[in-house]
Amino acid sequence: MVSPLKVSLRAFQASILIFLLAPITTVVLISLDPRDYIAGFPPYLSMRWFEFFINYETFMRGLGTSLRVSGLTMLLTLIVGVLSSIALTRYRFKGREALNSFLLSPLIIPAVVSGVALLTLFRRLGFTDSLFNLVLGHLIITLPYSIRSISTVLIGVDRNLEEAAKGLGANEFKTFMHITLPLAKPGLLASLVFSFAVSMNDYAVSVFLSDVRNYTFSAALFAYLKAVFDPAVAVASTLLMAFTLILVFVLDKVVGIERSVGLR
Repeated sequence: MVSPLKVSLRAFQASILIFLLAPITTVVLISLDPRDYIAGFPPYLSMRWFEFFINYETFMRGLGTSLRVSGLTMLLTLIVGVLSSIALTRYRFKGREALNSFLLSPLIIPAVVSGVALLTLFRRLGFTDSLFNLVLGHLIITLPYSIRSISTVLIGVDRNLEEAAKGLGANEFKTFMHITLPLAKPGLLASLVFSFAVSMNDYAVSVFLSDVRNYTFSAALFAYLKAVFDPAVAVASTLLMAFTLILVFVLDKVVGIERSVGLR
């Protein structure tokens, strides 16, 4: 006989699962609704709004900008994240903890505050290239994810292997390239995935740094949402969710989610 406690636990787990999946399922169904408005369950499924999305120039321009910005941000974040993580995990120096807190501070600062601050700073410095501003702004907000991912893995790397390589004649650079980097691969891949996903989905910073020449997909989507509320918005949300799920799936298959964040 199944105990009441186990039944209650299963019911609670099912309710949590429904709570998490219901909004996602609803958005996907709305994206397949052929009607011009959002209202209830669609009478039948249609790809009408997906075709509209693909043919809508503003969305496509925003998506192209987001892909460029996210790609550049991903690479820059990896480089800066690796150098910062090595400094924070391999060397002892005065102010190390303060530097670590400073680099991770974007995680606790409201995104809107960061956006306003970056806009003000870039204007005072005379930075007029919106694409450059977007990449630099996204670098700042994605760097903490990179540092956490890479630092966690570097801490778990056996220092004896590095010392053994040096003992056999390898210099610092060769030891880093042939020993440290390969062992830190899970953290590097996690950094790439997280920084790309965060940059791609960011709105609060992007909306302040975008202009008519260079605007991100999220900025284009919210501008459209202010004027029109139709299933095209659900299509955009569905594609963003699918994109994020694919990134997580690839990360899990290549190195494993737990390993990429240093849990094993």
